Amino acid sequence: MAYATLTLETGWLKNITEADAAADGITAADVAAAQTYADRKINAWASKHGYDFSAAAFQAAPMIVEVAEKLGSARLIEINFARDRSTDVGVAASLTEEALQELRDLRHTGLLDSDGDRIVPTVRAVPRIANPED
Repeated sequence: MAYATLTLETGWLKNITEADAAADGITAADVAAAQTYADRKINAWASKHGYDFSAAAFQAAPMIVEVAEKLGSARLIEINFARDRSTDVGVAASLTEEALQELRDLRHTGLLDSDGDRIVPTVRAVPRIANPED
């Protein structure tokens, strides 16, 4: 399951029409690969920060969906650029940086589910003891 379903001619992909995509050789497999890329980036971040990315609340969290849409769209824009060179690849870089910044910001702001409740990381801090004999 993808965190966000990418659809040509909508959202960040408004300028990539179905006809242009077909003419440029962009396939459903390319769209699926872009979605998978976004999911992998988010899962890696979630694992590092102790979130259970298999939980339904995490998968539907609005910020996660937004980040996935930006990362996946950026990847698809890059694929489109690689095929026809008419797309502004700077847009892809901007979207990627925005998405990664949003993930970094979540460390400080916290992640909310679709109801506005906080999603708490599952990993708990372990206290460190300088000298075990103390």
